[in-house]
Amino acid sequence: MGLLYLMEGDYNQAVDAYGNTKSNNAALSQILTKNYNAADITLKAIKNPDALTYYLLAVVGSRTNNFNDVMTNLRSAITMDKTMATRALNDLEFVKYRTNQDFMALIK
Repeated sequence: MGLLYLMEGDYNQAVDAYGNTKSNNAALSQILTKNYNAADITLKAIKNPDALTYYLLAVVGSRTNNFNDVMTNLRSAITMDKTMATRALNDLEFVKYRTNQDFMALIK
C-alpha cells in the first residue's frame, strides 16, 4: 500500500503504510514529508544498499545543507551506477551545487 500512496502523492499515508520498513521507497516518502532525520535513519538501516539508496542519502544531504554527505553519497551512487551522474546533473535537488568545482568534477 505504501507504494500506491506514494504514487498517488499521499506521502503522509505512505509513511504510515511503510511503518518501520527499511527501504528506498519508505525513505522517499519520509523525504517528501520533510522528515529528513527519519529518512537518513531508514536509508542507513537498509541491509543491502544500492545506488538509489546512496542517491537518496545525497538528496537528504542536499536538503539539510550537508555538502559532505552530498559528495560522499553521490560518489557511492555513481560508483555503483554511472547513470546516477547524469541524473544528479539534471536533478533540481542539486542545482545549488552546480557552481561547485568538486561537485561538477564528480558528476562529469
